[in-house]
Amino acid sequence: MLYVIGELFSCIFWGALIGIATTLALFYLPKMIAPHYSYNPLGFFLLAFGLIFLGFQSTFFIGGVKVKSYLPTKEQIVSLLPQVNISSSSVNLKEVSAELVSQYPMLADYVEDINIEKLEVGETVFSNAFEVASYYTKNIQSAVNGYLWRRVAWFMGAVCLIGFYFFNDASKQGRRRRTATTRRRSRMLD
Repeated sequence: MLYVIGELFSCIFWGALIGIATTLALFYLPKMIAPHYSYNPLGFFLLAFGLIFLGFQSTFFIGGVKVKSYLPTKEQIVSLLPQVNISSSSVNLKEVSAELVSQYPMLADYVEDINIEKLEVGETVFSNAFEVASYYTKNIQSAVNGYLWRRVAWFMGAVCLIGFYFFNDASKQGRRRRTATTRRRSRMLD
């Protein structure tokens, strides 16, 4: 139990650190484009939103990576199969799912997402326990990979939108500043 709590705090720590680092990079982006950039309230709101949102997304990503490291191998799933009285001719996938969830509780959501109803109708027939294990392993890995890619997509989407806003706003402020300086110089020359 303490190990799981340690993993949880590790995910939160690294996720928050990544969120803070990314938000700081977004904070300094306008200053790199236009050195005299002044932040407006919308900019501060976006930075606060980015800090929270990016922190959560990176925490979830780190958690997903940690879950992926605990995924059972085909051999581990095969070792669970005799405990559910599986024979090579009949496979009770509900028992296999229940045993897998009891042994790996962190994977409960992923195991529940596996569509075993269509397999029980007879669409796919397994000839041995290794094929059942292979089926579960492939589906669980696919679900975890999809989860990780969604976290990356949300993270990068937020970074791009916030970065685009600051880039665009800094460019506008830089143009306004250059235009005002040019007007002052032309008045001095007159």
